[in-house]
Amino acid sequence: LKAAMEICLKRDDVTFISVGGGNNLEMCKQMIPDQLKSRIVFTGLQSNVESIVNVFDIGVLSTDPAVHGEGISNAIMEYMAIGKPVVASDSGGTKEIILNGETGFVVTGRAINEFVEKISWLLDHPIRSKEMGQLGSQRVRDMFNLDEMVDNYMGLYQQILGTN
Repeated sequence: LKAAMEICLKRDDVTFISVGGGNNLEMCKQMIPDQLKSRIVFTGLQSNVESIVNVFDIGVLSTDPAVHGEGISNAIMEYMAIGKPVVASDSGGTKEIILNGETGFVVTGRAINEFVEKISWLLDHPIRSKEMGQLGSQRVRDMFNLDEMVDNYMGLYQQILGTN
C-alpha cells in the first residue's frame, strides 16, 4: 500500500485494486489518505477474481515471510496465465515462477522503493510490459501445466524406485 500511495502521488494515470479480505482489511483501508481513496480501491473477498485481474496491467504480490509463508503462489501463476507481468516479493517459490526481468520482477523482501521502481518501470514501458506478460503466460503453460507436472512426478518416482 505504501508503494501504491507513493506511485499515485507521482502519477495520475494509475489506479490500484486490492482484491481480498482478512483481519487487516479495515486497517489497510484507513491507511489511505482521502485524496487517494478513489485510486486505491479495496474489493474485499471476491469469487470472480479472474474477471477483475483481466482489467489489471500489472499483477503485484507483496508478502511478509515473517507473517506468513508463500509456497508457489497461485496468485502469481494466475496473473501470469492471464498474461500480466508480475512484481512480487522474494518469498517462498516466487523465484521458481517469475524469471526476474523477463516475466516480471522479484523484489527483495518488502522494499517499498523497489516496488515503486519496478511498477513504475512497467508502467513507463507498456510494450515491454506486455511482452513480459506474454512470456509469463507461455512460461505457465510450459512449466506448470498438469500433463508436464504429472510427467515430471512420474519420472521422479521412477528414478527413486530405480525403474526408469
